[in-house]
Amino acid sequence: MIDNNDIQEILKEQPDITEEDLLVRLKTIETEKSRMLSPDMMVHMLTMSDSITSLFESTDEKAKGFLLAIKSGGITEFNLMDSHPIGQLQQKTLTHLVEVNAVTPMFKTLCLNYANYSGLKYPSLTIEQLRAVLRPSQFTPTQVLRPVIIDEAEVLPFGTNSGAFRFTIQSAETFRGSVNIKLFASKDGKKFTRFPQYDFQIQQDFEEGVYTSFIQKRSSGLSGFKYFKFEHCEPWDGAIIGVEVEGVN
Repeated sequence: MIDNNDIQEILKEQPDITEEDLLVRLKTIETEKSRMLSPDMMVHMLTMSDSITSLFESTDEKAKGFLLAIKSGGITEFNLMDSHPIGQLQQKTLTHLVEVNAVTPMFKTLCLNYANYSGLKYPSLTIEQLRAVLRPSQFTPTQVLRPVIIDEAEVLPFGTNSGAFRFTIQSAETFRGSVNIKLFASKDGKKFTRFPQYDFQIQQDFEEGVYTSFIQKRSSGLSGFKYFKFEHCEPWDGAIIGVEVEGVN
């Protein structure tokens, strides 16, 4: 999920920035992150900070409890995260262990730096994901190729209980993504029922200006329905020029 505030801040600085350059800027944004520590990581930190002996020899009750937690195997993760109430409480315990010389200050530093760190906010963000946020799209009626007998031009008559639908998509941009299709069916061509269980996606590589065809088999669950219409939703507004559909046997 992209924080719209991050986008707006960049657009304030560079109103004419391209989508590609905006993506580069977003992928450089850093944010505070946090993670748990495993018992093995705790042992590693104790070793690196020369705290093994002092912890084992400590007579402090909290130090004994901490050592027991590491050795018992019953605790799989330790929480020292700044953003979590439990993590904040455990940090106080960690400070106490330093004060009673059960562990070294270096151990505390190593643990806190591992649990709380800075990282890229959008390391795997793609141009397709960004465009979907910048240019949201909506479902629109799909154009029908074959002549229709009834009045509604977007309705596709399909009289048999077999066959398929051929969708032809003309792409306005080169991308890899999905075109979502909604299906509506009618027995008399007048009252159409929405069948969300038969919705589907056309997902593949699209090339700018090229027509791409896709065959979707007609489900046996639609037996008795002879009229169909569809709506499509592109990955983002302007990704495709249009979608056409026809029935095939």
